[in-house]
Amino acid sequence: MKKKIFLIFKFQKIKKKIYKKKIKLILKKEKKINLNNLKYFSNEIEKIKIRLSALLKNQLYKNHVIYGFGSSIGALPIILYFNLDKKISFLLDDNPLKKFFPLKENKIQIINPNRINNIKKKIIICLAPRYFKLIRKKTLRQLDKGDILINLLPKFIIIKKR
Repeated sequence: MKKKIFLIFKFQKIKKKIYKKKIKLILKKEKKINLNNLKYFSNEIEKIKIRLSALLKNQLYKNHVIYGFGSSIGALPIILYFNLDKKISFLLDDNPLKKFFPLKENKIQIINPNRINNIKKKIIICLAPRYFKLIRKKTLRQLDKGDILINLLPKFIIIKKR
């Protein structure tokens, strides 16, 4: 019995040390954040917004259907900041329980990514940046020649199917 209590106590001490190290690392990273970094980040996002707008206005892509991949609540600020609410036709998501994504005036229908296999001329915009690698893996086999996959954040990446 005493050994168990000692082991539990020892484990809790180790756990506390790990948490203290993590907290120190987080505080160190936060100290690096300053006004210049925030301005730089803001400028980079503004550049991405301009590049995306130019791409979507390009005559080559006028007839493409625009999809957003990812319908989490984190997608909402991306949709609104990049003015995609009027441009996106459908949202793609694997979750069968999600049907509509509410926005100010309208709702965007959420469909399964497998339903777009036979649709030609599509642009898919990743709205879940932290899952871009997984989304890229899922969507690359569904893209036809001339289709585009776009990642907005943290870096603007365009993948064109040739």
